[in-house]
Amino acid sequence: MKLTNAKLRSLPIGKKVSDGGGLYYQPTAPNKGKWSYRFAMDGKSHEMGLGTFPEISLKEARLAHAEQRKLFVSGNNPIEARRRIEQSQKASQARKFSDVAEMVIRAKRPTWTNEKSEKQWRSSLETYAYPILEKKPLAEITRADVLEVLEPKWNELTETLWRVRQRMRAVFAYAKTKGWYSEFNPAEWEHNLDTVLSRKRFIGHHESLPYNRLPWFYSSLQQFDTISAYALQFTILTAARTSEVRLAKPEEIDFTRAIWNVSAERMKARASHRVPLSKPVLALVESVMRKHNQPFIFPSNKPETGLSNGAMHQLIRKRYPNEKFTVHGFRTTFRMWAAEVGDYDQNLAEIALAHSQDKKVEGAYMRSKLIDKRRAMMENYSQFAISDMKQQNIIAH
Repeated sequence: MKLTNAKLRSLPIGKKVSDGGGLYYQPTAPNKGKWSYRFAMDGKSHEMGLGTFPEISLKEARLAHAEQRKLFVSGNNPIEARRRIEQSQKASQARKFSDVAEMVIRAKRPTWTNEKSEKQWRSSLETYAYPILEKKPLAEITRADVLEVLEPKWNELTETLWRVRQRMRAVFAYAKTKGWYSEFNPAEWEHNLDTVLSRKRFIGHHESLPYNRLPWFYSSLQQFDTISAYALQFTILTAARTSEVRLAKPEEIDFTRAIWNVSAERMKARASHRVPLSKPVLALVESVMRKHNQPFIFPSNKPETGLSNGAMHQLIRKRYPNEKFTVHGFRTTFRMWAAEVGDYDQNLAEIALAHSQDKKVEGAYMRSKLIDKRRAMMENYSQFAISDMKQQNIIAH
């Protein structure tokens, strides 16, 4: 006979009563008792506790019983399964932040171009994070602990501590994936640390669109059948400077190798730049060039000249009057995405942005093997940018 809440309170103390399927209740005092699950496995009888009444209600006991019975039916011993979970939890509670950091470093090692990246990772965490975060188990670290690492010297060492924060975020993300950390990532920036710390000194004076809004914005651009809109899409997906985009010529595009070759005289640093082009970028360029067979990929009203300097800026101001971001700010959007979502090597992102680098590092990234890594990064960024379009089945130009 199935138990009811009324029957639970009327049973004689000490009498064990079945609710069916191996679920039992035994009163231990007036309005108090304990739940258990009884089952037979490997020729032996087993009984496991499911908590006490009234802390665990009849409904909750049935849910707990159903969960354990599901394990039993699948051939697993529920008691052994619980023991393994408890052991894992104990190990997680004892696990240190530095233990997981070393695991992350080992996982990232194949993606780095030299030993310097590994040394920088380890050194920055040893200097700033470990003295604070090693005081307690990883599972108990909170946002307050992360702020204790960052806040004291944030204003004077913003860029350094920004990278420390990125590395802490990667460690917690790894731990969450492994099931060793169950809380919200305490090193996340948006809607978390950004409410306390300022990043303006780090990213400069160009207002940027938060990367989590990029899919919405890129999708919204599809409504505009204009050269400015096409150029802005190209600018976003390549993370290039406005001047490089508006004066881009068809002969700079190598469709066979999917590379945009920008000559040194057109680059701010006066060094030639090769940009791996993602599939959405190639499709965009091919479409635009079919529509406008001109000396420039993005021509102005005068075919012999490229797009004007302020055309993309005017598009944003006119079509998105309530937004504050700038065209140049999309380079910061890319940089933030690369660090926060893609978790890419900083050198990889800086080369993509055509920022000046150590010659050895720059040379390494220009070699074909590492061009492939840059290509994968830009492809992933493009797919992220067009994700809203894919959900809405919007076909790119």
